[in-house]
Amino acid sequence: MAAYRLPYLLAGSALVFKQQSPYYEHFYGDLQPWIHYVPIKRDLSDLEKQLKWAMANDDKVLINYMYTVALLKTKSKAGVTPGSEV
Repeated sequence: MAAYRLPYLLAGSALVFKQQSPYYEHFYGDLQPWIHYVPIKRDLSDLEKQLKWAMANDDKVLINYMYTVALLKTKSKAGVTPGSEV
């Protein structure tokens, strides 16, 4: 399982697609679907639909990225950086 990668993916400059999962990390409560990531069903049945949405909505993807950067800046000011909570 690669759940520990999510903070690093969020800190990158790409849109994050997060698959639904029964696993939960302590920081997931700070994340909101469609704000910090694009949700994908566990069975990936909506993956193509979500990819097409992202490709057709550059403006919303940029806003998603800006919200994620703001969240990470808030967390880093609090002394939390990707990997420090692991």
